[in-house]
Amino acid sequence: MQLQTDLQSWINRYVSGNPDTATEAEKAKKPLAGAKVEVLEDEENPGYYMGRFFLKPHFQLEGTDIGRSLVSKLPNTK
Repeated sequence: MQLQTDLQSWINRYVSGNPDTATEAEKAKKPLAGAKVEVLEDEENPGYYMGRFFLKPHFQLEGTDIGRSLVSKLPNTK
C-alpha cells in the first residue's frame, strides 16, 4: 500500500541505521532505534484506514526497554 510505504519512508528519517554504534549526537538527530508502520483498511468503516506506528527509542528509563505503539484512523482522501 502506497500510504504505508510513504509513512515508513518518513519515519525512517528518524531511525538510526546502527543503534548499537550510534554516537550521542547521531541519536539526538535520529532518536529512534527502530520503527515500523502498518496501514490496514478499517473493515467497519469503509474509506478509512487504521495506522499503527511502532516506535522504539534509543534511551531507557530506569533500565527498562520502552517501545511505543500508536493506532490511528486515517480517512481516505481520494
